[in-house]
Amino acid sequence: MTIPREVEDAIYRHVRRDLAPSAARVHALLAGSVGLGGLVSLFLCGQFGVGMTAAAGLVHGAIMARTGMTGCAAICGVLFAVVPVLALRAACRPLLFRVLVTRHFAAGAGWLALTGAALAGAGRTFTLGGAGFGQELLVWCAAAVAAWQLYARAVDRFSSSHGRL
Repeated sequence: MTIPREVEDAIYRHVRRDLAPSAARVHALLAGSVGLGGLVSLFLCGQFGVGMTAAAGLVHGAIMARTGMTGCAAICGVLFAVVPVLALRAACRPLLFRVLVTRHFAAGAGWLALTGAALAGAGRTFTLGGAGFGQELLVWCAAAVAAWQLYARAVDRFSSSHGRL
């Protein structure tokens, strides 16, 4: 059986587009997933004192009371990273998802760090020159980026339909 040339070309274009996404596509997908996922996470757990529900504020307060500011920053960073990975996976075909989390790690880390800085500023739980601001933001960012990468690798590994690069 022979495959028509048009079908073969369409398949190759499709795969090439996933293997080499444009910078605009990379940033749109990563920013969208971090934005959407981050918004959802703010309903569940307040980040830097910013929460979308009373329950999020209570969760934030409980974590803060038990672990202090640094522990809270780490836990909140980890929690923040869960939903963006799931949102990104839902928005992408398996090959594109793998390319984004492996080859465009720095862009994903940048969007997470930018979001963390925006939340920290919006939460006004710190003053910019205040003691601990940089440390807490750094801890949150490190936890969010590490968790995002671990979650993404796990989701990629356990996705039912993916191929190896």
